[in-house]
Amino acid sequence: MSDRDNNEHGASSNKIASNENNEANKLGFNFGQLWLQITTTYPLIDRIDNQRLSRDENIGAEQEKNPVVILGKTYDDVSMNDGVIEQDIHSKIWLTYRTGFEPIPKSLDGPQPLSFVQSMVFNRNPISSTFNNFHGLIDNDNFTTDVGWGCMIRTSQSLLANAYQLLLLGRDFSYDRDRNLRHDEIIDMFLDEPRAPFSLHNFIKVASELPLRVKPGQWFGPNAASLSIKRLCDNVYLRNGAGKVKVLISESSNLYDDTITQMFTTLNPVPDALLILLPVRLGIDKVNPLYHASVLQLLSLNQSVGIAGGKPSSSFYFFGYQGNDLLYLDPHYPQFIKNKASIYDTYHTNLYQKLSVDDMDPSMMIGILIKDINDYEDFKRSCTVLSNKILHFHSTSENPDRRTSISEFKRKNSEFVCIELKDVQRGEEFITINNTSNDDLTNLEGFVDMADEFDREIDQNNKDNSFDDDEPINVSQTSIGTS
Repeated sequence: MSDRDNNEHGASSNKIASNENNEANKLGFNFGQLWLQITTTYPLIDRIDNQRLSRDENIGAEQEKNPVVILGKTYDDVSMNDGVIEQDIHSKIWLTYRTGFEPIPKSLDGPQPLSFVQSMVFNRNPISSTFNNFHGLIDNDNFTTDVGWGCMIRTSQSLLANAYQLLLLGRDFSYDRDRNLRHDEIIDMFLDEPRAPFSLHNFIKVASELPLRVKPGQWFGPNAASLSIKRLCDNVYLRNGAGKVKVLISESSNLYDDTITQMFTTLNPVPDALLILLPVRLGIDKVNPLYHASVLQLLSLNQSVGIAGGKPSSSFYFFGYQGNDLLYLDPHYPQFIKNKASIYDTYHTNLYQKLSVDDMDPSMMIGILIKDINDYEDFKRSCTVLSNKILHFHSTSENPDRRTSISEFKRKNSEFVCIELKDVQRGEEFITINNTSNDDLTNLEGFVDMADEFDREIDQNNKDNSFDDDEPINVSQTSIGTS
């Protein structure tokens, strides 16, 4: 090959490489930066985790005298390091980011899979999760990981999975001690494959329908998560017929005795349990102090199956508390899909974290599992005695004196999607209906960070001394890159 040919070949190669880099840069990264991030992120994350553990140890020393409460079970005179506490936490089902699952095609007008490459790198398990799913770094047509956008789905799955575990195995189930087939059947329902009823794939499938219209790669909010759970549970029976769960959604946190009594007496078949989901906003930027005690109270009740929510643009699974510190499992830990024989241990962990109730984000989904009408009466009695300010009970659903636990000052880009009456299918009767438009859900231009955008919105609104409650509220134009 002549020098001229060599020069032309080199110029052509450089042009191709330049074009590839330009395409990559359009997505917000280049592969040189990617490699640098991969080789430097892991030590940084390890150092951050060590600092977090050290800080938690100091917090724990101050909290030693407080009882530990885990989903309705109270432990007195024990520390968080006690073996009994550790085993109870380890027995809770933990759903996390996964990589390498069966591809989920992107929506033509939805987020691009490669826009999440940096999120794939900046995570708790960057080396293994990134390279085991290397195909995901170059495929811009399909999602093979939910890193960067799936945390609310994962915490919602955690809440639902622990509800099934409570229903079918009881409050005292211990994973290591009581390994059994029923536990494995519960996990099987949440595997990341289309045939699993509560898979990521099926959450996305039902959320893509009206009125939600959430696309792959978009961040779920509490409302989208609760309606997705309802739609999926409506079609699920375990093989022996046990475990039929009916879902009731109340955005306003109003519960009606006659409605719940009817569900346990006239439905055919009568459900084995009623899962009450409360997608609520208990404040503006943080949970209003008025609700602090009530949030903790709900986690202390026998009927509690936890809370999904936690931080702007992120979601944790809260399962208990000590003092004023909430205990939670973090889904932001990518795990590569393994063969079924070795997968069950990956749904349990000893790693928990703490968050002061003062710092909790007000947007959340609260889960309550009611097994029968007597259980409901016990739950109602407990809430009444404790003067819970989130739940509001009414004897009848006909012209009740309605109250609500949703803040009147909703942020403009709130994750509470507007549900129109015409969009709600039969059987989805337990949803607070809002008659505003949801057309903005189709506009996906310019994703923004929820926390920053909301803070700017509220600062401006505070200056104007007014809030615009008339604009449609939608879930789709929030940031999904910081999940």
